[in-house]
Amino acid sequence: MRVFLALELAAEARAEASALAARLRPQLGGGAVRWLDPSDYHVTLVFLARFDPAQLAALEVIARNVARAHAPLALATGGVGAFPDFAAARILWTNVTGDLAALAMLQDQLAAAVVPLGVPRETRPYVPHVTLARCSEVPVHLAEPELKVTAFRATEVALYESRTAVEIGARYRVLVRWRLGR
Repeated sequence: MRVFLALELAAEARAEASALAARLRPQLGGGAVRWLDPSDYHVTLVFLARFDPAQLAALEVIARNVARAHAPLALATGGVGAFPDFAAARILWTNVTGDLAALAMLQDQLAAAVVPLGVPRETRPYVPHVTLARCSEVPVHLAEPELKVTAFRATEVALYESRTAVEIGARYRVLVRWRLGR
């Protein structure tokens, strides 16, 4: 199974990210861009890739313990970026700001805690973001969208399952949630 640990967006942040995507959509045309459904917006913490379902119980203990050790996070979304960059965009995203030190600590502790389950550490630096669209390595030229920052409070870590269908791309569903803090 393909799973990842992430923070869900609060309704206001999800709505504003969706509105941002709607403002960007006419600038990018069709075929080379696949827009995510707003219900799938999230802030990835750790991608576990192909994960052995037999280890779910161990993962639940790890994630619950790490989540309990961290307070809810004051975050915000806003602005637009691309991976690797706008010249050859593969991912179009909105930025995550706010309590980035606490977010980075949560992400780092989760990533370290799942290594014994066979999940390798990511070698790229952690860049918190919300994916809006996936592109086919195309140059992206955007008029500067109005920068609207939407604050939200992240209160849970969620385990998502990713399922891919050729016609719609990846879709996600939450398998379990753990509250941040005690």
